[in-house]
Amino acid sequence: PSLNLWSFDDAAAFEYGRLEAELLRIGRPMQTIDIELAAIAFVLGNCVVVTVDGDLSAVPGLKVENWRTPPSSPPPNEDPLHQRLKA
Repeated sequence: PSLNLWSFDDAAAFEYGRLEAELLRIGRPMQTIDIELAAIAFVLGNCVVVTVDGDLSAVPGLKVENWRTPPSSPPPNEDPLHQRLKA
């Protein structure tokens, strides 16, 4: 097995600033680490996988998946892992 690590680069820093400003504008302050994770997710294509995190669910436009919740039935010939990898 391997582990992918994504850095907080210039693009993520720019996205962080945009997200923090938007969250403050709508009256939803958030912890720095959560905004950083959301920023990296947007830069990578907008997918965050979490178990349970209400803060990330509040980020406008961010797609959050709860892997503790069983997925819906997969299409024929496709298992749940392939569904998530395609998302």
